[in-house]
Amino acid sequence: MALFRTPTTAVQVVLIGAAGVLDAVAAFRNPVTARIGWFRLSGVANVALGLALPVGILGWDGGPGGLLLLVVMTAGGLSLAAVGVDVALYAGAHVYERPLDEG
Repeated sequence: MALFRTPTTAVQVVLIGAAGVLDAVAAFRNPVTARIGWFRLSGVANVALGLALPVGILGWDGGPGGLLLLVVMTAGGLSLAAVGVDVALYAGAHVYERPLDEG
């Protein structure tokens, strides 16, 4: 498939797909969210999405602005991943006024 022509594109597609599946599962009450917690799944989805942002730029020949774009995408991706880590591990206690709950 042309979509997976380069390894970085394949990794980015897998990360975005994983983020979408995790967010979709987290959106509804089901046995997985009852066992793990919806916000933990959503946090892991944010981490996957945050990692996908800079991966998509790797190997891209964007000319002189390519390095700037990589830096900006990495900063954005890392900030999204940091929010995801906080939500997954600490129920968002550092990002939101109060920690998230199961309800």
